Amino acid sequence: MFDKLLNKNKKAENIGNSMGQEASNGQLKEVAYITFVNHNGGFSEPIGQKLTIGSEIGELIIEDESVSARHCTFIKNQNVICLIDHSSIKGTFLNKKKLDSGRTFIINANDKIKIGNLKAVLEYLEVPGEEEVVDEQSAEEGQIAEDELTADSFEVEGQELDEVPDLGLGIEIPQQAGDGTSVTGLIKQLDKSELKRKAVESGVVLEEEDDEELSKYFDDSNSIHELDLNDIDVEEVELDPNVLPSEDEKNIKAKKSDIGKRSSRKGGVKTPSKKSKQKKTSNVSVDPAANIIFRFFAIVLDSLFCIIIINIFHVFLDFQNFYKDGPVVIKEIFSGSYNDLLKIHVDKVLTSVPELNSFVNDILGYEHFSKVTSFVFLLVLFRFMATLIFSVSLGQALVGIRAYGNSTYKRILGGLRELVGVITIPFIFFDLPAFFGKRSFKEIVTKTHIYNENNLISLILPVFFVTSLSIAACLSPIIKGLEVLPGIQVEEVTLKTKPWVYKNKVHSKLLDLQYDLSGHLTTLPSFQINQKNKKRYLTLGLLFLDKETGKSLDIKKIKEFSMFSVYKDFVRLNLLSEHFYPVINGVVNDVSINNDNFKTVKVNKLGLIVETKRVIESIFTFNLSKTYDFVIENGPIVSGHRDFREKIENLVQDKIKRISFTPFGRREGVLMSHLVGKKDFYSFLPLGSVDGQLFILSEDITNPGLKLISEQIKFGLDDDIQGIDPIAEFAHGFKLDSSFENLELSQAVYARYHELSQIFLKSRNDKTIFKIQRNIRNLIEVLKENKMKNVKLLLNLSELLEALKKRDDEFFNIKRTTTV
Repeated sequence: MFDKLLNKNKKAENIGNSMGQEASNGQLKEVAYITFVNHNGGFSEPIGQKLTIGSEIGELIIEDESVSARHCTFIKNQNVICLIDHSSIKGTFLNKKKLDSGRTFIINANDKIKIGNLKAVLEYLEVPGEEEVVDEQSAEEGQIAEDELTADSFEVEGQELDEVPDLGLGIEIPQQAGDGTSVTGLIKQLDKSELKRKAVESGVVLEEEDDEELSKYFDDSNSIHELDLNDIDVEEVELDPNVLPSEDEKNIKAKKSDIGKRSSRKGGVKTPSKKSKQKKTSNVSVDPAANIIFRFFAIVLDSLFCIIIINIFHVFLDFQNFYKDGPVVIKEIFSGSYNDLLKIHVDKVLTSVPELNSFVNDILGYEHFSKVTSFVFLLVLFRFMATLIFSVSLGQALVGIRAYGNSTYKRILGGLRELVGVITIPFIFFDLPAFFGKRSFKEIVTKTHIYNENNLISLILPVFFVTSLSIAACLSPIIKGLEVLPGIQVEEVTLKTKPWVYKNKVHSKLLDLQYDLSGHLTTLPSFQINQKNKKRYLTLGLLFLDKETGKSLDIKKIKEFSMFSVYKDFVRLNLLSEHFYPVINGVVNDVSINNDNFKTVKVNKLGLIVETKRVIESIFTFNLSKTYDFVIENGPIVSGHRDFREKIENLVQDKIKRISFTPFGRREGVLMSHLVGKKDFYSFLPLGSVDGQLFILSEDITNPGLKLISEQIKFGLDDDIQGIDPIAEFAHGFKLDSSFENLELSQAVYARYHELSQIFLKSRNDKTIFKIQRNIRNLIEVLKENKMKNVKLLLNLSELLEALKKRDDEFFNIKRTTTV
């Protein structure tokens, strides 16, 4: 990844110039060498016709962990030097650009080459004019006799050569002139018997029938066929048309590692040292595989990605169905094959091993087993898709794990590797080789190989990415459904109220509150029919009315719910709640709340109110610019807060415009304002209890004009109740039975309407009269739902409503004084 950022993996262009520098007389005086500058003090190796470099296979064996078994090959053809990478793990670079495996790239003099971690450069060094580089090992063994091979055996363009230099490549080749071919160019007029002799000297035994096999590499003029780079399969076939060298030949070449090496251009020719480091055939390096630790961190990162996906997209119905039904579909696909092939054998194993049978039953009986299988399904699918794109999973890519092989090969088989991994999940011993840096079973089966590009970087990256993705997973609910939560204004409103002295305290069972009927405060039934999803719902309440001012407050209880469940889900989704919200966490973990066998612990109401306000304020005022402040004050886990907000919004259903923390009915609570069409209304949620109630209010209770009503109303039931309110009893009766009928209470209801209509019609308070008319119409609509009940009340209210419309003073016995 970092190489791409630094532009090091940019593909090299397939361009270059002709090799070599020619003297004025037309004869080539320089030979191509690959010079290593940071290995064994620096040395040079002639390229010849072909030079394969590797840690196990090749003309040049280099012991270095960054060099693959068969790393790359230099080829000289028609005065051009080419370089091919053989899908090496660490890669081959040309002028800081990574080469594509299997492709041929032309290189020029002084090009900077990197083979694994080894830096090299292509140079052209002068060939010694009078001295020959002698192969000491061959001279000691007496394998080459001067009288067996003379210059008479060679002819170049019709010219005879008197001298044949030995460059330490194991073959003697002639110099040529005038055609631009290098000293290590194509061999002319080489006798087959000479090749046999060379093969025998190298330890290769040739039978008689090998003559035909050997002759296929030569044309009719007994010359080597020119290499055609386009016909070379660098992934499957050794580039040299001859067979691979035998073990004896490799050992001989390893012992002669310093023979033929040259110093840099300034140093001239360097004579071989007898203390040259020899290749140890018993210490063969093997390309390591990714360690189990890095694989574990990769799975953790992939799991975090899946959590982020779930947090963002689980709100969509299509994703929910896919996430939930995916494992079921997979089970149905393979259930037939399992029942036919494996079920009998699995049942036998489980029967023979009771402990294993018990373990499997415990897993299948786990309460959240379906959720676990759904998550595993998503995780496997995520890794499979990522592998098809990146050749490794996204988590593996982030911890520096790479795949060996060409792009198509490692992507397709990598996806297959992930599917095989699903089968091997229950059997940990299949992954035991990864503990020792070896390929796991699923890699061997799928013929894939994943490795760590750099162990040091792979140790650092998980720390960064695990931390970053963990925070991202915690904060991802902010953008659930790809929608950022809008911020809402939240304020604290303090009302100064005086203790009310009750003279006629009554209680309403419908609203669970008490009030005073001795003064100016009176009540009317408040009924309303709402329609939702083609169903009609009756909402019941009371209209509190001040007979002096005409101020009114309509209160309806629309819901009763368990606030404990809201707190419980908040704690479940917020693992840090014990640290940031200890009171809420203590309430949830108090076993006495849901178990009558335990003594109830008194709830810290004040602490519960304070923490609930803090949760509401933090999540309703949240926006992306406040993320840092939110994390500092509440921790990085947002899911509990988001769930708390959604539950509150689902309770009121209508969009919240503003939130105020204010007392009402002698209870601290949350007042939420709403706008539906052109009408404002308010909802109130009392705090400090695990039993939740939600009320709908017609007016803003923070308005000073409603102070008189607000001071008299109190939630709860005291012991000093002195009387009853017939209007409250009438409304409560309809809550118990939608066809409720009580003649005495019906007469009291009509009398209350007639009294208030008379008062406000006499004072010409049209605004209050309009409220009374609307209240009567709603009650009439409810009474018409069951025409067999409350018939008399229905007729009387209809008559009263017509009189109000006409402002009929006579109907209400109102005598007005006229001034002339």
